[in-house]
Amino acid sequence: MTDKEIGKLTRKELIEMLLSATTENDRLREEIEKLNKELRIRKIAVENSGTMAEAALKLNRVFEAADAAAKQYLQNVKAKADAEARASSEETCEAEAEKAEKTEETAEEKPEEEPHGD
Repeated sequence: MTDKEIGKLTRKELIEMLLSATTENDRLREEIEKLNKELRIRKIAVENSGTMAEAALKLNRVFEAADAAAKQYLQNVKAKADAEARASSEETCEAEAEKAEKTEETAEEKPEEEPHGD
């Protein structure tokens, strides 16, 4: 609208135009505020996604280390169990050998009994 056209408007029309412009201005401010809020939320989401990715990588490294430690622990337990089994087996063999030696010694010490002829 030109200045001439505005000059021809009545006071009531000017007030209505002002009210309409003010209402539109308020609506646009609310929309801008809403869009800015959405933008902040998206920025936070983008920042957090980077942080979350970093945290996931760190957590993955922790799980890898825990997995390696668990595997090493299992290997140590198995090695210890194998060593104990071998030691037990050796002890059993030694005990059986000692028992056999004692049996032989006892057999050698006992004279053979002669049958009595009545």
